[in-house]
Amino acid sequence: MIDLVDHHRREQFIEGQREILKRIVDPNVDRHTILESIVALAESHVEDMTASILLLDESGTRLYHGASSRLPQRYVTAINGARIGPKTGSCGTAAFLKRRVIVEDIANDPLWADYRDLALSHGLKACWSEPILNASKAVIGTLAYYYATPKQPGKWELMTIVDIAQLAGIAIAHKDSIDAMRRLQGRFEESQEIARIGSWELDLTKNLLWWSKEVYRIFAVESEDMKPTYEGFLERVHPEDREMVNEAYSRAVDERSLYDVTHRLLMKDGTVCFVRERGRTYYDDEDRPLRSIGTVQDISEQRSAEERLSWMSYYDDLTELPNRRMFLDRLQMAIELSRRTGHSLAVLYFDLNRFKIINDSLGHGVGDLVLRAVADRVDQVLRAADTVARFGGDEFAILLPESGASNALRVAEKIAREVERPVSLDEQDLVLSISAGAVIFPDDGDDAQTLLKHADIAMYRAKTSGQHLCLFSGEMSTRLKDRMLLEHELSLAQDRAQFSLHFQCKYYLEDLIAAYESADHASGGAVRALHMDGCEALIRWYHPDRGWISPSIFIPLAEEIGLIQRITQWVVEAAARQALKWEAEGIRPERISLNVSAIQLIHQGLAEDILSWVRGVGADPTWFEVEITETAAMHNSETATEIMNELAAAGMSIAIDDFGTGYSSLAYLKRIPATVIKIDQSFIRDLPESAEDMAIVRSTIAMAHALDKCVVAEGVETLEQLRFLEKEGCDVAQGYLLNRPMDEAEFTGLLRLLHKTAD
Repeated sequence: MIDLVDHHRREQFIEGQREILKRIVDPNVDRHTILESIVALAESHVEDMTASILLLDESGTRLYHGASSRLPQRYVTAINGARIGPKTGSCGTAAFLKRRVIVEDIANDPLWADYRDLALSHGLKACWSEPILNASKAVIGTLAYYYATPKQPGKWELMTIVDIAQLAGIAIAHKDSIDAMRRLQGRFEESQEIARIGSWELDLTKNLLWWSKEVYRIFAVESEDMKPTYEGFLERVHPEDREMVNEAYSRAVDERSLYDVTHRLLMKDGTVCFVRERGRTYYDDEDRPLRSIGTVQDISEQRSAEERLSWMSYYDDLTELPNRRMFLDRLQMAIELSRRTGHSLAVLYFDLNRFKIINDSLGHGVGDLVLRAVADRVDQVLRAADTVARFGGDEFAILLPESGASNALRVAEKIAREVERPVSLDEQDLVLSISAGAVIFPDDGDDAQTLLKHADIAMYRAKTSGQHLCLFSGEMSTRLKDRMLLEHELSLAQDRAQFSLHFQCKYYLEDLIAAYESADHASGGAVRALHMDGCEALIRWYHPDRGWISPSIFIPLAEEIGLIQRITQWVVEAAARQALKWEAEGIRPERISLNVSAIQLIHQGLAEDILSWVRGVGADPTWFEVEITETAAMHNSETATEIMNELAAAGMSIAIDDFGTGYSSLAYLKRIPATVIKIDQSFIRDLPESAEDMAIVRSTIAMAHALDKCVVAEGVETLEQLRFLEKEGCDVAQGYLLNRPMDEAEFTGLLRLLHKTAD
């Protein structure tokens, strides 16, 4: 029987909680009323107990009265605003420690030292307190059970104090949010206007509709012009949406569900506005609908943004051309049509040559302008049925329905001519070119992805061969596989110790002809008589299967796949270690030249890297000369100048390599710290037969000397070239006529021979 009584009491307690939960969600019932109901529920199910709820203030330091029906008012007033702490009665301590505090005898418990007399004077002898937590487990108040006699809790009391505290936490959190909304009522209309959200209420018993001011603004009507009825509202809805809106609202009322619908409004001026309406209906005790309340939000901007996002999922935002996704969709449809009709189609894939240099040297803003100009020009060349898309970066694809190889070639040539017209930006003309690959369906692939992959392969072939366009062939796939294999092997070459340094001498030209002509070449007499101006360190790659691989092959590849920084570090450190060995032996050449890739000149930390590599090995930066090509320096003039200044400040010499190919100005040469000008070998090769090259070399030497710079001629291969250079006053020569690049052992032997001869 006892179990049945307990079960019945438990069921009544649970039912009481359910009723309070219903009242919690009722917006018409305020927080205080709910808390009083919770206190009453607790007191009705726990014998001889007086309940109290205290609320923690926003500072989290004081407790204030929340609800109590039986506590003496003077006691309530006295403890209102009490601070929490480790010894501040049951409630203050529970809030501070965030755990239950059971005080069975207030008269003898130290926690009540400051409040003992107050409690006892009001007949309160025991107090148990449970912290009230929110959903985040933060304390927001306390629940207290008071007794007129000392008492310890039983199982039932402990169960109820936990449940009541949880119920209070739900009520406080929920009603606090409602109270906050009410506190903001004064600013409600302003907030609605900012957010473009209005509120409405429909009295279903009288068919009267109320709108907030923002709803009138959204619907663009005056309050006096609006019929205050549901039918009047429907008149403002776009005629094509009225039935849908009416059905959505009726269904929400019948099914007691949330009303949520997006529809259009037809404004007086004929424009359309998109709104989203949400609402809820409330019912009487007999489930008859009384009223509906809700919101209406102007989502025209959001709708435009969604349409923009939808557009962006198929179009490139920069050029407004179709993107890869749309191109693939159109290509797939074109393939299906071609299968039915038996016609072929062509796909072109192209990019801009050296576009990265434009982006890196002139900035992405200029790069974007270039891409838009290219997109406009290409679009104008194509037919209405053709599609040009930007795939990202400087890569574009073109779909040519009902086209074969001949038409693809014609279109590619047209595009090449259009793109090559100078692009004028800020009084600067940029000259561009393209590399394109072409594939034909069905010959070069049976699906969209295969066609694009093969077109990309053909484009790479065009780029490496210097052509505007290459048609795909099966042999290209093999070449691409070979290239990918070479990329992989290059990435492993350093770890497999396949790199080595070779060294090529540079000699002063003073008295060089006489010494050279009188020397016994076979016995090395020429070398013994020459005055060396240092050497150039050159990386070499020996592959166990491929043999010696030319730097002209693997250096551009390293630049393209991002290995050049790692390789440059290896070269600098290897040269520095070798210089240390020669220094220890007393045979170190005057200067050791190191080459810097054009790609690296876009990184402002390059000088710091080079110096750290040299010093990290223990070598002296003054032993080295850094060679920077004229073209690279001109394309990245500001960064290159900063790098050269940092290196020169550390004692390194600076040489401008391949001079004559980069169109540098005298003003630029004057402000950089380069002390050496190296004439490109293309101007040396045809000396002295070429009058044009003779004039270029003479003027270069004269200009360099006027700027107090040393002139080095590279690529000297004949005695006639040597005689001309000496006659014109060139300072230093380098080339196969004097010495070919030598490996470490051979060059060390040469240094020992020169040192012995000098002694």
